[in-house]
Parts: sequence; structure tokens; C-alpha cells
Amino acid sequence: MYGSGVVFLFNGTERRVTIVMDGRSPNSIELRPGGEKLLEAVIADDYQISISKGEGLPWMGATLVVKERLTIVNVDGAGCFARADVAGMYNKKKAPVRVLEVYKGQAVTPIADEIAILPGFGLPEKRPKNAFAFQRVAVVPCDVAGDDWKVEDYLEKRR
Repeated sequence: MYGSGVVFLFNGTERRVTIVMDGRSPNSIELRPGGEKLLEAVIADDYQISISKGEGLPWMGATLVVKERLTIVNVDGAGCFARADVAGMYNKKKAPVRVLEVYKGQAVTPIADEIAILPGFGLPEKRPKNAFAFQRVAVVPCDVAGDDWKVEDYLEKRR
């Protein structure tokens, strides 16, 4: 494989964790409760991931990082995420936000679509010119993750 992808690490638990991605340097990342870290330019390849909470056996898993795509590593599946088309934020003739998919309870989520706005980033002033959906992935409160209208409202208020 060639190229690189992006990995978003999120700790929605109430404990400090250490995440290790074997084969990546530096391979150990600590996240506080509610913490997040965006890893850019991760070489596209298979990775073994372990998540340690300081006691007991670490969680072990694997993921494929795909060229020019986003992979979410969500500690204990505790966080919730939404993938939405936000093209309407730039065009008054469309709904401002349209939920495409909600991710809830998953420890590792590879996103197959091209994501223009990565988690942790706001909307740009102007949308780049293209005919495709302008997709954003964002952390959303789990209590709204089951209701598309509430997710859309939440994302619209967080430009």
C-alpha cells in the first residue's frame, strides 16, 4: 500500500488511557477523559491497536488505515459520531445539515467516504467548488445520536 490516511483517537470514558498503534512512531499516545488526538499522514497499512486503562488486560484490535480516508478509534466505543453532508450550510436552497450516518458503540470505525471536515475542525468560510457532498465527521453527544433531527440541529449550531 502507498499513501497515507488519518486516524482520529477519542476517549469518551472517564479514565485516562494509553493507546498503542504498533508500527507507528511514536506508537504510544495518552488521552485524558474526553480527550482526542488527530493523527495525520499515517502510512496506509494494517495496524494492531491496544488500549490500556492502567489495570487489567488491554483491549486489542486491528484496523486498516486506508489512503486518503479517516479511521476512528473510539475507546470502549464510548463516544458517538455523525457523518453529515454540510453543503447546505453554504447554499440556502438546501437543508443546512443532512445526517448520512451515525456511529455509536463502535471501537474502530473506518470511514469509506471522503471527509472534507475532520473531527475537531470547524467549517471553512467558503466551501471548495465541487459537485459532491461536502462531508463532515464530528463527535456528537450520545443522547442525541439516535435522533437525526437532533444531530442535525447540534451540528448546525457548531460551525
